[in-house]
Amino acid sequence: MSKATPRRLMISVLIGMLGISVVPSSFATVKTTPEVFSKMPSFDAGLRPIWTPPSVEVASNDSDIRGIVRGALNEKPANYQQLPPFVPDQNYDRTIELVFAIDTTGSMGGLIEGAKQKVWRIINDVTQRQKASNQKVLVRVGLVAYRDVGDDYVTRITPLSSDLDAVYSKLMNFHAEGGGDEPEHVRLAMSDALNAVGWSGRANGNSDYGSINGVGRLSQVLFLVGDAPPHDDYQQYPSTQKTASQARDRGITVNAIQVGNIQSTTPIWREVARKGGGEYFAIAQSGGVQTVSTPYDRRLAELGDDMARRGVYYGSAREKIASDALGYTTSLAAAPTSARADRAINKSINTEASYHSSDLVQAVENKSIDLNQVKTEELPNEMQRMTKAERQAYVQQKIDERAKIRQEITDLSKKREQYLREQGGENSKADAFDYAVEKALQRQIR
Repeated sequence: MSKATPRRLMISVLIGMLGISVVPSSFATVKTTPEVFSKMPSFDAGLRPIWTPPSVEVASNDSDIRGIVRGALNEKPANYQQLPPFVPDQNYDRTIELVFAIDTTGSMGGLIEGAKQKVWRIINDVTQRQKASNQKVLVRVGLVAYRDVGDDYVTRITPLSSDLDAVYSKLMNFHAEGGGDEPEHVRLAMSDALNAVGWSGRANGNSDYGSINGVGRLSQVLFLVGDAPPHDDYQQYPSTQKTASQARDRGITVNAIQVGNIQSTTPIWREVARKGGGEYFAIAQSGGVQTVSTPYDRRLAELGDDMARRGVYYGSAREKIASDALGYTTSLAAAPTSARADRAINKSINTEASYHSSDLVQAVENKSIDLNQVKTEELPNEMQRMTKAERQAYVQQKIDERAKIRQEITDLSKKREQYLREQGGENSKADAFDYAVEKALQRQIR
């Protein structure tokens, strides 16, 4: 009799007393909850019998007994069903993928609010540095929010996407709650950040996809951000350090940002950074973020919203995409004004991916589609009765309108930067979240 058998008998008796039926894991039905965030695929993960694709929200900890049954009847971690590998458009010189695994328990409120204020500026810095060397860049961002067993969720995943409005709307829904005891389920957070966000695949371990002159180059960076050490008594998943090593083997650089000064976290976070080929940073418990308001923020925010509302979508899912885009803009009204200003700047500099990939005007402007080849039934309703010449004129008008708004954003952003310099700027402190991320990316993405 194996060592696990008595424990399984005990669990079986307990299950019978509670009236719970158990089926083999190969036939298990995963209880799902309504989509918490309906606008973009995301899901909760936890001690679950099978991996579930990101079209469903999974209740990860319906009850304590569920966790006990998972541990007793299936001692190995869930087998991740790989998302189809994303293959970057070879029209881009570089694809950059950033994933943030963030502890969202009660002690992390300051950090989370700081991330909401600074993530657009971080993305803009990355984009502008690539464009300075005349590179067309595609930035994809993903999120893993994590807590612990017994909280509202264990992990909540937002897969990598170049639809940055959609990703930011998810970040806006991050709130610091739960926790209480010190360790968190960092093992699962790192496992999900590596296996469940949809990283791009690499050809033969290369970062160039076998392309000529470096076109299609891929950079992938993961940030672990938290204050508490992992629950290393949760043996269903690999250690946090082992997952970091696995990520490095796949070409993903792992950085560890320790929030606060819990002593037991420090050696683990340092080891994660070492194993992941990245860097370790220690920042203030508050997140250390500093923001300077400028007289230009509000107008920039308005222009960003105006840009977002000008989406013209095609394809069979165009109506849902248009509805989602409007919903993102509405939900982002609650974001800090300075962050919305940075979002507007992103839409000005990120001309290849300001909108969803199904935006018709952007696709024509980027020469990624031939307007005359788009099926009539897949065009926006207002274009379906137009002649080909009228369609061309309509799209060109939209391109010109967007160019005018981008120019105003560019002019205002220069004035904004000048104002910040005169006011002493937004010079980040060495113990701030944005400083840590920006310094890591400056060294790791060249």
